[in-house]
Amino acid sequence: MMKFSYTNVMIAYDLFATFQTINVFGLSILYPFVAIGMTVALSLANVMLLYCTMKRKQVV
Repeated sequence: MMKFSYTNVMIAYDLFATFQTINVFGLSILYPFVAIGMTVALSLANVMLLYCTMKRKQVV
């Protein structure tokens, strides 16, 4: 999971320097697609978590 952190994805050279694939349920998927997809998924999860937390803490 540490390979899919924001800082590792921002280092674009590491994504495209070598040919890497990751097996997902028997399918070979290119590493850049998986890394960007995981980063987007983690970002959306963080936004949802922050939204729910702020909604509970909001004072009206």
